[in-house]
Amino acid sequence: MQTISKDKFTIVGIEDNSADLLARPPINFWKDAWRRFKMNKIAMVALVILVILVAMCVFAPILSSFDSETINPSNQYAPPSAEHWFGTDKLGRDEWVRVWEGGRVSLTIGLTAALVSMTIGCIYGGIAAYCGGWVDMIMMRIVEVLISVPYLIVVILMSVVLGDSNLGTLLLAMTITGWCGTARFVRSEMLRIKSQEFTLAAQLLGVSPWKIVIRHFIPNTMSIIIVNITFSIPSYIFSEAFLSYLGLGIQPPGTSWGALASSAQGTFKFYPHLLAFPVLMIALTMLCFTLMGDGLRDALDPKSRR
Repeated sequence: MQTISKDKFTIVGIEDNSADLLARPPINFWKDAWRRFKMNKIAMVALVILVILVAMCVFAPILSSFDSETINPSNQYAPPSAEHWFGTDKLGRDEWVRVWEGGRVSLTIGLTAALVSMTIGCIYGGIAAYCGGWVDMIMMRIVEVLISVPYLIVVILMSVVLGDSNLGTLLLAMTITGWCGTARFVRSEMLRIKSQEFTLAAQLLGVSPWKIVIRHFIPNTMSIIIVNITFSIPSYIFSEAFLSYLGLGIQPPGTSWGALASSAQGTFKFYPHLLAFPVLMIALTMLCFTLMGDGLRDALDPKSRR
């Protein structure tokens, strides 16, 4: 048998071991989402501004030489200057410190209310979607009844029953029905996941319903939940500002951006800077959360992967 020499053969169009090379290193879903989020310049700018706002709310009152409760009657309604960057209010208190301390309260309400509502809504919606049938029907009817109650009435009732209108009362009033919209949203998404193969496999293996909701339903809707949180936070911040503007929110000596805007409305024609600064912070915070939410929605959408 004649042997053919290897010298008569030449490798064409491929190099040694090149088929084993990866075009790019493998990354998981969250790293890929962060990579795509960084490509959205507007969302990144919004994130940077939010970080600056949070840092100012935390550190600006500490680093300032003025106190938010120190009264100086001889320096009432001072305009913005090198000494008082945002001026002073009707009691001579430094407005710079009060704006950032009010930001602490407004951001705390927005973040806490969004997280509480999202937690309750996810668990409630997940149980309703998993159980289905008459359990789902009864749970959703309860949600519809609660959604029909305006939160303004709830705030007034909570203030009357508890006899006070402080941060805890406001959070309770805003979250007692605020989770209902999230529950309906999560339920609709989890009904889709319920018919997936991994859910059916878990049921056949005898996994308890509670573990299926916690370990399968919620993690697979986490990206949508995160986007929903970023849109819920500005909504709660605006609700707090609206209630404080009406006098139903944070009461003196406490303060928030809404409370500052409410106290400045009577003197707006003569001292517009007292209203301009808290309103600017509210608008800037809501805009940044909305833009960041748009960026997260695009980054976490599997259909937009390239």
